[in-house]
Amino acid sequence: MKKTFLLIVLISISLKVKAQIDSNGNLQIGYNNKIYSVSVEPFKFELTPFTTSGHTEFRNYYATGNYKFFVSNGTHGNGNTIGLLIKENGNIGIGTNNPGSWKLAVNGNIRAKEIKVETGWSDFVFFKDYKLPTLEEVESHIKEKGHLKDIPSAKEVEKNGIYLGEMDSKLLQKIEELTLYTIEQEKQLKTQDKEIQVLKKEIESLKLLTTKFLELQKRLEKNNQI
Repeated sequence: MKKTFLLIVLISISLKVKAQIDSNGNLQIGYNNKIYSVSVEPFKFELTPFTTSGHTEFRNYYATGNYKFFVSNGTHGNGNTIGLLIKENGNIGIGTNNPGSWKLAVNGNIRAKEIKVETGWSDFVFFKDYKLPTLEEVESHIKEKGHLKDIPSAKEVEKNGIYLGEMDSKLLQKIEELTLYTIEQEKQLKTQDKEIQVLKKEIESLKLLTTKFLELQKRLEKNNQI
């Protein structure tokens, strides 16, 4: 009777187990429902669900001399599809296991409300010693290359992409050059307008002189007839 009662108690306890350590020293959470296993080894922390169809990981992993923190979804082992990876040097990969030398590498689209880029700017265009290309030079370069000077071609962008900060600086350079062209054009228009006004006055003066000359000529002709 006592043995039966003890067996019933043990079964009841086992049915309510939420965590236990197995014979391998692994901590198993929600074990009776096969939810998660926590594996702690030297240089490695791994949290995985018990499932035969997939393997989701949350780990601090040591491999080839690098400490990594990553969340992945795939089969256990080297074939993991990594969702997020933070390398020992602070470089972050999202959707990629190789961020390379980039602090943030994303294999996919990014949506953001605002991005701040800190880089050099193009105010050198307004320096007195800056040699502004003539419009003839700009036209010649466009005809020869098919794009503006210092701006990559469509093929180059397709192949190598662009650096946002650098490209913004180059685009600003072109805007500032256009501003200088516009200012110069405005000066020329004002000069031309002044010249036109002078010419108008001269024309009016010539008209007046012509009128007086014609009147004088008529008088002379009339006097000659007498």
